[in-house]
Amino acid sequence: MGSDDYESAQRASDELTRRGWRRYSLNAALGAWEHFVESVESGYSMTIDDYTNDLSIRQWPEEARVFLTRRVAAWMDERLAIADARFRDATTEASRRLPTVGDGWWVRRIPKVLVGELADDVSREHLR
Repeated sequence: MGSDDYESAQRASDELTRRGWRRYSLNAALGAWEHFVESVESGYSMTIDDYTNDLSIRQWPEEARVFLTRRVAAWMDERLAIADARFRDATTEASRRLPTVGDGWWVRRIPKVLVGELADDVSREHLR
């Protein structure tokens, strides 16, 4: 990757921070999404509010995309494809959109395996 690629990722981070996001590097945002997917696969047990807050990190790469060079966007898309496939496998369609950032396909998905407080919240909110 060249300097223009690195500069595009930095520009994305700077602009999204200016828009109110916590400061992430592209790599850190993707890592946060992958970590969240792992927690869903293993049984996310926190509240629905925690779930939707953590879920919102998936919006970061979408907003960053417009600032990235094609090469960086392609690299990001390859990495996202793997985590997104795992997330789809570990979740099911909710009965309605969850209250979170963005409007991507992920805002209508809840874990297949529900445990702890999230199981109670999903039942109470009639999300399944």
